[in-house]
Amino acid sequence: MERAAELFAERGIAGTSVDEVLAAAGAGKGQFYHYFHGRDELAAAAVGYRCAQVIAGLTEALGGVSSLDGLEQALAGFVAGFEQMGMPGCPIGTPSAEVAGRNQEARRQAAARFDAWRRGSCT
Repeated sequence: MERAAELFAERGIAGTSVDEVLAAAGAGKGQFYHYFHGRDELAAAAVGYRCAQVIAGLTEALGGVSSLDGLEQALAGFVAGFEQMGMPGCPIGTPSAEVAGRNQEARRQAAARFDAWRRGSCT
């Protein structure tokens, strides 16, 4: 998932082939088809993975914040971390928007992660 999420963030989901993901992950097609029925399932899983990763990081960054200045600093640090990783755009919104019109499961993954975060349980 990490390699798929990284490649999708760098190149876009449409610009990344399953073969490229498999090569980056050191996995074979047999492994891929054991876990996924196709590219859309991989994209949905990668969106869910990235959403969970981002929301958990944001939750951690905001833990213990007790002032507006602290909130501003925590959010600035959180954003700077993603900028340092070279991620273009929003790490959740960009891949979610790319597949939203054609991949219902990816849209469901993103919505479920945001709902969990809002409820206070990032699972």
